[in-house]
Amino acid sequence: MLVVYCIPIFWLGLLLINIFSLKFNLFPVSGRVGYDFDLTPYTGFYLIDSLTGDNYKNYGFTAFFSCLNHMFLPIITMSIVPIVSIAKITKVSILEVLRKDYILTAKSLGMSESSIFFKHVLRNILVPVLTISSLYLINVTVAGAILTETIFSWPGIGRFLVTSVLSRDYPVIQIVVLFIGVFILIVNLILEMLVKIIDPKQRVKV
Repeated sequence: MLVVYCIPIFWLGLLLINIFSLKFNLFPVSGRVGYDFDLTPYTGFYLIDSLTGDNYKNYGFTAFFSCLNHMFLPIITMSIVPIVSIAKITKVSILEVLRKDYILTAKSLGMSESSIFFKHVLRNILVPVLTISSLYLINVTVAGAILTETIFSWPGIGRFLVTSVLSRDYPVIQIVVLFIGVFILIVNLILEMLVKIIDPKQRVKV
């Protein structure tokens, strides 16, 4: 688990391409859909577009499964490190809560394991888990998207930012950075509201 946690996203993406695309030829190296599909972009989301209108009439579910096939490696690249990290934090938080006196009291009163978990353990681990999840959401959206979209040639805000930096398009860079800053601010505000809802100790009466 520690090894996965320490792997840089760009190196993980290249490793997955080398193993699953070049060596075993299981998944495509880049792109969003196979070159033999000419999809009409109704929404811009190829999974939806492949099942819409003439796209579905011409290709059926073939284009849809091609889109899924192209999504596999980028999704694994962006999600494996956050999933492992969140799982580790969740495990540590659960073990810490299980050692609390009120958990021992609940067990001595004869409460079932499921009742203890959902009523006492789950509520008390939500704050640290939500906190670390929001941090990884920001990290995946910003750094992860930039690297993953560049490696797998996916169009998106990350690749758009890289292209703007390479072409020295400073107004576009400023807009993208501003957008990322607003996104981080919104995520933090939502996290703060959720923490206050979950944990009464965080509520301050004015």
